[in-house]
Amino acid sequence: ISEYAFDNNKQLTHLFLYKNNIKSIKISNLANLIEINLNFNQIKLIKDGSFQNMSNLNLLFLQYAEIEVIENDAFQNLNVKELSLLGNRIKSLNFLNNLPTLTKLDLVQNSIEKIEPGFFSRLVNLSSLSFGNNRIKRIEDHSFLNLINLNELLLTDEQISDLNKETFKGIYNLNELKLDN
Repeated sequence: ISEYAFDNNKQLTHLFLYKNNIKSIKISNLANLIEINLNFNQIKLIKDGSFQNMSNLNLLFLQYAEIEVIENDAFQNLNVKELSLLGNRIKSLNFLNNLPTLTKLDLVQNSIEKIEPGFFSRLVNLSSLSFGNNRIKRIEDHSFLNLINLNELLLTDEQISDLNKETFKGIYNLNELKLDN
């Protein structure tokens, strides 16, 4: 899809591009866009600047898009509230610090092996964080520091072998914690 494919559609608010065999993405200058759905594509890599000048974008769905890498500044200057990356092959979470407005994050069924301090440090608005069916073996102490609004944390079907009192330090409003299987 050309970067300029939607330039004549400035009033566009919802863009559904699922199941289109899309291999790369660069969408910009759609100031009224609220939602993008790119589920079931073949994107593999989301490059820096893939989504630009879309300050009203709230919902970004990238489920089962075969994503392996998201560059650190891929989501820079977006105000996304909900991001679903369900069913991809993502290993690194370094891209998360550019999403301070995020309230819901779905990382179920990826290739994440450990959770480290700093991944979520700027996500102070996050209320729901879902892992599950990854390969998480270790959660570093203080990994969830600054998640002051987190009330739902799902870590189901992981391979976590050790938890201690420092693991969940900094989570003050947690209502639901799932560590099934």
